[in-house]
Formats: sequence, C-alpha cells, structure tokens
Amino acid sequence: GDVVTNPYDFTISGDTAYVVDGGGNVAYKVNLDGSGVEAIPLPKKLIDNPVFPPLPPGAEIPPGLVEVPPDGLPTTPGGLPTQALVQSVPTGGTIGPDGALYVGEYLGFPYPAGEARIFRIGEDNQPEVFLEGFSNITDLTFDEDGNLLVLQFSDVPQFAGDLTSLPGSLIQVAPDGTRTTLVAAGQGLESADGVVVGSDGEIYVTNRGVGPNRGSVVRVNVDDVGGVASVPEPSSILGLLTFSVLGGGAWLKRKSNRE
Repeated sequence: GDVVTNPYDFTISGDTAYVVDGGGNVAYKVNLDGSGVEAIPLPKKLIDNPVFPPLPPGAEIPPGLVEVPPDGLPTTPGGLPTQALVQSVPTGGTIGPDGALYVGEYLGFPYPAGEARIFRIGEDNQPEVFLEGFSNITDLTFDEDGNLLVLQFSDVPQFAGDLTSLPGSLIQVAPDGTRTTLVAAGQGLESADGVVVGSDGEIYVTNRGVGPNRGSVVRVNVDDVGGVASVPEPSSILGLLTFSVLGGGAWLKRKSNRE
C-alpha cells in the first residue's frame, strides 16, 4: 500500500530529536547522530455520532475514508455510521518542564470539534492522554511559568468553512489544569499553524497558514492585569504586530526548538 508520511514538527532535547509525523500518526525519537530511531504510534480515537459534511443527493462518502469499529454498528437514516475510528494526525510536539514530550493532535476526517487530545510521552515511550477536549490542534508550547499554550487551527470542523480562513483560537492551560482562552475564535486567528514564546516572553503565532501570500507572524498581547487583549486584523497595531507576509503558504510548518 501507499506510505503516507508528513513530518510536521520536531523539537530537540539534549542529544535526542523528536519528530511528529502527522501522515504516519507517530512520534519518532532519534539520536542526533541518526541512530536509535524509535517510532511511537499515536492511537486512533472512537468518535460517537460524528458530524459529516453535507452530501449532495445520492452521493456517498468514498469507501475507506471513514473507519468503523470492526464489530459493526448502526447507521443513520442517510447511511452514515454512528461511530468512527478517527486517526490521530499528530501535529505539534514540545518538551515539558518535566522533560517529557507533549504531542497535540489534529484528528482526521471528519475532523470532529472538541475531541482532540494532548499526549504525554515519558521515558517508557508510552503515550498517555494528558488533556483532551480540544479542536484541530496544530501546535503547542510551554512558557517560562509552565503554562501550556495550545493553538487550535480551527474551532469548527475543517469542512465548515474556507480552509484558508477558519476561525481558530489560542488556549492557555495552567499547571493546575485551569484553561484560559487567550484568543477566542473570531478574534483574528485564522487557520493558524504555529506558536512560540519569544525570548522577550511574548507569544508569537504564524497566522493564515494556508494558501500563497497570506501568511503572517503575529504577536498576542496579554495585559498586565492578567486579562487578554483581542487580536484584531493585521492592519491594526493595537493587539497584533505583523512582521512579514509569508509566500507560498505555511501549511507545512517546519519548526526546530532546542530545549
């Protein structure tokens, strides 16, 4: 069969590189000299009552696009399955304060909202669900205070709008598990695909990562009292600083972090 691979993100810790492969649904652990390659599979997720895109009359979802549980299951009146085994599609990897690898997932077709997980992978190379309840994660990173920043490419399924301008968000997860939405859907993040904390402590996001001549690097401002400033359109400088326009589309992000 076809071999599908898409090394979407990687990070380095000590003498080890970690490569997150969205096409192969694995995270690779490899020594910097190229030896000792270990593949860590990310598990599929069983979705109940998945939402599918509207189909024209008489049309059907192509065979093989949706995997159903092997023991069979009931279908809707339209013939759609009431359960689906969805591929993980890992897209972001970062080293946490504890030295473990944290991996976020996008989830495959039909791109269910609110179902994406974040895995923690320790020294035993076994992925454990660390957090869940996210949508279409494309990147994640920790700040200097141990908060986990989770970037959502879109808060809605991928088919629910124009792929180049889907409403995304940025969520902060505190060490105690408290979640704060730093940038909500509709506040300026559209099909964003990368987040990093700069040396100045500011949060930077690669925005509009699909399509040519649309991408930009933006800065998210959080006010001094712990509130959050909305991210306006790039033409404004109140909450967002546009540094450059990226040509060619940044949908396939290549990022290297040395921890």
